Amino acid sequence: MAIGEVGNFLAYGMAPASLVSPLGAVAVVSNAVLSRVVLKEDLSYRKIAGVVVAIGGSILIAVSAPKPQNDPSDTVDQTDTEAAEAIYDSL
Repeated sequence: MAIGEVGNFLAYGMAPASLVSPLGAVAVVSNAVLSRVVLKEDLSYRKIAGVVVAIGGSILIAVSAPKPQNDPSDTVDQTDTEAAEAIYDSL
């Protein structure tokens, strides 16, 4: 569980919250599936409908989320390039 929270923390730094937050629904869906597989619990139609709605809502939010203004990898690449140039210039 702690690994998942660290992943969420890192994801919030790389993407808008409106895109990362629906990933919380993945926990609900995975718990429902694992309870059926591991614990042999019955899934009622109401629970199945809830899982379908959670998946559908996550997809809709992810599709309609705003595009990020800048790509974090661009910043990292630019910093790496500047550091490499500084090292080269010092030689």
